Amino acid sequence: MADLFLMVGLPGAGKTTYAQKLEEETGAVRFTPDEWHLFLFGDDFHQVEQEIHDSRHNRVEDLMWKVGQDLLQKGVSVILDFGFWVEEQREEKRLEAAALGAETKVCFLDTPLEELLRRPEPGRRIFHHHRGGYAGMGRAVRAACKPLEAYSLILKTENQPSGKA
Repeated sequence: MADLFLMVGLPGAGKTTYAQKLEEETGAVRFTPDEWHLFLFGDDFHQVEQEIHDSRHNRVEDLMWKVGQDLLQKGVSVILDFGFWVEEQREEKRLEAAALGAETKVCFLDTPLEELLRRPEPGRRIFHHHRGGYAGMGRAVRAACKPLEAYSLILKTENQPSGKA
């Protein structure tokens, strides 16, 4: 049976680093939107209107999920390194993966806000646009990430991978 791994956590929490480690350990195919976005459009975060950037990013994620569904259907495990701050996003992917015969596992990286504030760009840049600042968005996202009981949960703190998932 294939697994769908959902990377959950704040920007800069270490999701991509952990996803890369998980990819090596499990042989799953990793989809990290920032990598594809940078390859296709460059670092357009401050070069184009936010609406254009977001539209491009959403199309990248949509394409990744389409390919990911094809892989799950063929029995290949997939890692979606999208963030999944909103419960509805996680549940949508879980249901779609279950329909393909895959189990969903959530990897929640609960990196302390103090550590996130010490980290450099690019993970933090999304917070510059949030009305409540980095700490305000951090509280909002942490609240959205809390209801994870419905999933097979892999909890990582301080973004340190440990053993096989």
